[in-house]
Amino acid sequence: MGNVARFKRIYIEITSSCNLKCSFCQETLRSPHFMSVDEFAHTLQQIRPYTNYIYLHVKGEPLLHPQLDEMVLQIKKIPGVSSVSLTTNAVLLAQHAKWLKEAGIDSINVSLDTIDASEYERTKKPLLEEVKHGINAAIECGIRVKINVVLTPQTDVVALTRYVAKKGTDIRFIEMMPVGEGHTNGVEPYKKVIGTLSKLYGEPCRINTEKTKEINSGNDKRKIPDNGPAEYYIFPELGIRVGLIQAIHGKFCDTCNRIRVTADGRLIPCL
Repeated sequence: MGNVARFKRIYIEITSSCNLKCSFCQETLRSPHFMSVDEFAHTLQQIRPYTNYIYLHVKGEPLLHPQLDEMVLQIKKIPGVSSVSLTTNAVLLAQHAKWLKEAGIDSINVSLDTIDASEYERTKKPLLEEVKHGINAAIECGIRVKINVVLTPQTDVVALTRYVAKKGTDIRFIEMMPVGEGHTNGVEPYKKVIGTLSKLYGEPCRINTEKTKEINSGNDKRKIPDNGPAEYYIFPELGIRVGLIQAIHGKFCDTCNRIRVTADGRLIPCL
């Protein structure tokens, strides 16, 4: 595994297949591939000495994998693993939330770039209500939830933040990488997000997350290590944390501690 020791958080892509067609993701999706349970077990054996934090998903939709529950259970049996997270588009989450909780999933990141039904249908499929039901189901099951938003010029920061604030979860706005659409995106995350929200909710204060962060979703108030690239802000009149992940305007490559294992077994040092 070479110099993988610096990467404390491992992202495992158990499938490259997806049930949506986001334009900024389609350009990088490969032929559909499902990691087998045996391949998954072998991957866990290889990475176990290097991490206590395992995430399922990078490209593709993990809830499409027919043996996802078995994979989560395998991870939870490993001594010392302190967190297992999953990233999903939440289309299938409502029907899976209960057994994900029972299997031991610690948190779920939901990718949601708009809450406008017509915009969601235009850029993906007419499935926004299913996504909302999935988010509600996960929260009701007591799973920690965060909402991830890929920033584009069309992103309605206020509408998304208001929706997430009602759920009591964190929201993170992610700068698009300079690949495909990202080459012409031209969005400055701080200006678009923090600048916009400060006009409505007051001047923000940046949170020091180097040591701990407080989880405020899924009825869980624990403090856990937060070594991620997100910059978090709180606003006087907003009861949630707003995060920025700025790959270009706030480069963090030199301190990045994440690495990715693809569904076809490749190790890639950039998410």
